[in-house]
Order: sequence, then structure tokens, then C-alpha cells
Amino acid sequence: MLEAIVTIFTFSTIGFIIWKVFRFIKGNDITFGNKTVASIITYLNTKNYTKAENTIQQLNPDDFTATLDAIGLKVTTDSLKKWEENTTNPELVQLCLGVHYLHKAWIARSHEYASNVSQKKAESFYDLLAIAEDYFSLISNESPYAMEKYSRMIRLTTSQEGYTSEATTYFELAIENNKDFFYPYIHLAEVLQPKWGGNQQLITDFINTLPDNFLIKNTVKLKLLLDSYICSENYFEGDLEYTTHKILYEIDSKIGNEPINSIHKYMLYNYMKEIASVLHKKKLVSKYKKASKNYPTLYPYGVIL
Repeated sequence: MLEAIVTIFTFSTIGFIIWKVFRFIKGNDITFGNKTVASIITYLNTKNYTKAENTIQQLNPDDFTATLDAIGLKVTTDSLKKWEENTTNPELVQLCLGVHYLHKAWIARSHEYASNVSQKKAESFYDLLAIAEDYFSLISNESPYAMEKYSRMIRLTTSQEGYTSEATTYFELAIENNKDFFYPYIHLAEVLQPKWGGNQQLITDFINTLPDNFLIKNTVKLKLLLDSYICSENYFEGDLEYTTHKILYEIDSKIGNEPINSIHKYMLYNYMKEIASVLHKKKLVSKYKKASKNYPTLYPYGVIL
């Protein structure tokens, strides 16, 4: 898989601004104020592995996903390797290491225009992706962590030209036992875009088959709207600005009536904020900036160092 050539893709001005402003902000709270997630990071950094593992086992699926990202970004490689040597749950640590190296790959690549990525950075990117894939491969298909592994494998195929079909297979496996598993939908919404080898028909079919889940359906739509502006390609039928305005205000009108308990609500709020910014709707920008509490989410802002 990882011998594929990096897809060359140039972002438009709006995408460049979003990536440059947010992807290198340091010190952000990627635990989203969740004290349990924060405590797990502390347990791992103080080598209290049993406490960390027991706490992780009690998480709901959405908090588990968020915790993996927090661990992957905030716990060092050496600390994770030390945990690997002292764990009673090797597949959990292998999953965390896979996520860790997946994030390291994108950090190593940097977030410049693809044409400005050096050969050295590109090689490091693929070397780290290979390590991540090796760790994911250690997790059995019968593992309780298999669904999360499949979700991460969708992300891993991103920037691998010609792997859209493989990503779709991982997606089907990831949601097989839980159609409301949030992140596979977000990852696939990225992979199906032409910049990674997908096409408009795949995107249209995907939108039309989204589950009746407020958070998933609307976050995916907002992501594809923002990416339409970033990529200068309209992924929706009809006038893009009209469609964007319509969807933005439809979601805004329903959010107050749709209590969202998932930690992933901050991604929805961040997309609302960015779409409102695109349309120059200052009141909505302010509303969703407050709702998001400025918590950084991997989409739309990427890896936060």
C-alpha cells in the first residue's frame, strides 16, 4: 500500500489560511475539557498503566476515539513504548501506537502545499505511515478494538492514490456493528474526494446514504461544504453559496432542539464556525466560536502540535 505516489494537490487560498493558522497552534486542549481523558494522559505519563487501562476500558465509543487522539498526540513515543513493555492489554497499546505514528506521519510531512513538501519529508511521511500500519496489523479482526483500527485505516489510506475502494471496505467493516460510529464517516468523506482519487458520484452516493444521526449527517455535510470551497469544487447540486446558506441555517435552527452529548459535537461547532466565516455571517461565527470553546478538532484544523 505505502509504495503509492503522493497525490499532488494544491489548496486554494481559503484552505491554505485555515491550515496555516490552526495546524501549528500549540498548547490547545485536545481533551475538550474532558477530565477523564486528561486523567488518562496523566496516568500514562506517570507510568500508572493499570489505572490508565482500567479507565480507558470504561469509556464510551466517542470518548474512546477522542482519548486515542489525545494519547497519540500528547504522550511521547518513549512513554508509549514503555507502556507497551508493561501492559496487560497489548492490543490496546498497539492501537495507541498506531494512532501515534499516524499523527507523527502528518506532522513529519508538514502542512505546506503538496508541491512544497520536500523529498525528505515525503519519505519520512511514508516511513511513519508504514510503522502505523504495522501496529494496526497486530490487532486481530476479532479484537474489541478492531472497529477503531478499521476507522484509522480509512485515514491511513488518505493521500494514497487509488485506494478509495480499500478505504470503503475499511469503512464498511468499521460501522458493521455500530452504524452510529462517528469518525469513519468523517474519514471517508475526506477520502472520497477527487483530491485523493475519489469522484463526485461517490460523494453524492455517500451523502444520500448517511444514517439518520443528527451529528454524523450534519458534520459530514458541513465538512463537504467547506472542502468544496477549499478545493474549488462543488460537491453539491445547484449553486454552492445558496446550498451552503441553506444547510448552515437549517442546522443552526435545529441544534437547540437536538441535544448533543457526544464529545464530537465540537467538530460540528467548528465546522459551523468556519462555514459561517466563509459566508461572512459574523453573529454565527461568534455563536459557534463560543459553542466550540476554541477546542481544536482534527477536522477541519488538522494535527495540533
